[in-house]
Amino acid sequence: MKKQLSRALLVVMALSLALSLAACGKKSLEDAVNNDKEIQSSIEELKTAAAAQNMTIDVYAEGDALHYDYILPLTVTAEELETALPQLQVMADSLKESLQGLANDLKGEVSNSTVKIVVTFYDEAKTELLTTEIEAE
Repeated sequence: MKKQLSRALLVVMALSLALSLAACGKKSLEDAVNNDKEIQSSIEELKTAAAAQNMTIDVYAEGDALHYDYILPLTVTAEELETALPQLQVMADSLKESLQGLANDLKGEVSNSTVKIVVTFYDEAKTELLTTEIEAE
């Protein structure tokens, strides 16, 4: 699971630069992410890369939040989640600095007064494993 999540996190970062560069023009976050052709193209590339790792990802903006929803190709029992949760949290914590930078960059590029990044990992049964939320400063 750790190897899959590491790859997932790298994929998040690959799209981060594209979004921060392409979201110019002071559109709302939702408008920039959901309607900009360049960003949608990057999202499609991200989905393809995730599929190559047997994962599914949905990237969308809703209000002030940019969401990355990953569905991992595994089913996690309650006992397994209890064991895996500390590892997932360490990985999420290691992402916070990069996500904070992305949130801050996006806030400067869009018209929203608040911007946050929400990354959620699900198992294939759509059981939420972990959510990390970072708000721009």
